[in-house]
Amino acid sequence: MTDMKVTRPYEYDPVRIAVVGLGMGAFRAAQITHTPGMKLMGVCDIVEEKAKKVGTELSVPWTTRLEDFLDNPEVEAIYIVTPAGTHCSIAESCLKSGKHVLSTKPMDANAEACRRAIMLADETGLLLGVDFDVRQEV
Repeated sequence: MTDMKVTRPYEYDPVRIAVVGLGMGAFRAAQITHTPGMKLMGVCDIVEEKAKKVGTELSVPWTTRLEDFLDNPEVEAIYIVTPAGTHCSIAESCLKSGKHVLSTKPMDANAEACRRAIMLADETGLLLGVDFDVRQEV
């Protein structure tokens, strides 16, 4: 993790985000805790031990049920870091619940699932993004 400080215009009104999927998502959740302008609201994984471990380490609520964050009006966005092929079905649930979505790559394993999620984001006026992490040493 770099010590580089980036100022963001929304630093004092952070995006409130929960992370679902705690394989690589555990690392992403930890990154969020060090990112100005973002507030980690909690973590979710279907494996209770993973959810509890990461939630405890990061001092945030944890759950095995995505619905717990979808029903929470304080959570603005969901970061989906689950296995490939599951991203768009989870994204659809998030969008239907009024949450913005950031998904790890690939967006999904099925182009039709991607089209449905994109259309739903358009219909709801919510953001749907796909990350592409490029790392380089500075």
